[in-house]
Amino acid sequence: MLIVQAYSLPEFTTLLRAGVTRAGRDMFAQGSVMGIVAREQLAHLTDGEIASIHTYLQTGWTAERAAREEAKIATFPPPTFMKP
Repeated sequence: MLIVQAYSLPEFTTLLRAGVTRAGRDMFAQGSVMGIVAREQLAHLTDGEIASIHTYLQTGWTAERAAREEAKIATFPPPTFMKP
């Protein structure tokens, strides 16, 4: 998520609502999971919600925080579809 810190609020809004990067790459058209999630799950977010997420990622999300959060993934149980 650190790359998102380079996004302006309008660019971030487009990313979350349409799955289009600041460079103009349409991730939805390319079949990217981010593009699909953006259009099907995140497009409903209000302007205020997107602004709040953007502010948090700009100020509260550091490389150290990202590393701590990613380390938690190893402690999660396997998804149910992976169980024998």
